[in-house]
Amino acid sequence: MVQKHNIRISCAKFFSDWILTNHVPSYLSLDTDAPSFVISRIPGFGYPIREGISMALKCEVDANPPSRPLWMKDGAEPLVPQSDEGFLNFTIVSRNHTGWYKCISHHPMGKFSSVGYYLTVRFEPTIVHQPPPRVEASLGDKVHMKCEAEGRPSPALCWSRIGYGGSLTTVGSGQDLILDKILYQEAGNYRCVARTAWD
Repeated sequence: MVQKHNIRISCAKFFSDWILTNHVPSYLSLDTDAPSFVISRIPGFGYPIREGISMALKCEVDANPPSRPLWMKDGAEPLVPQSDEGFLNFTIVSRNHTGWYKCISHHPMGKFSSVGYYLTVRFEPTIVHQPPPRVEASLGDKVHMKCEAEGRPSPALCWSRIGYGGSLTTVGSGQDLILDKILYQEAGNYRCVARTAWD
């Protein structure tokens, strides 16, 4: 089909009688256009996408002849409803929807695709690993407590000691809290807190 782009095609009908033979030609130009893509998002680009909201991606294909858009995620068809008009509708977006999306189109000139768009879904931090409820140690022992969390953006971890009346005193940051040669006054309740930049 590419070789036949923008060529001139003629069609002629011949009339014949006893007196003369003639033909009437008719011409047309064959014009095919490779698809071009316009990707948009609701809400618009620049607005942070948080887990739990509704959103949609839209793909518009400009082609001759018209070509239907089809969304792909990480090289496979996404498990999200999409319409013939090019909408990919996320009723409730989740962290599992994070990934690379692109719009493809099957056209007489071949298979075409848009540039890729990486969808990042932010979600609240969650503690996925923490020390046992009770840790016993003798005076002078080394105590190592570990805390892990997941979230997007990646959360920052902070260790606090719970004082009288529930007051918190920061005693460390990061996954690990290490108390070298523990002292009597270091006994108590400790808490690991995960926070992200948009908390």
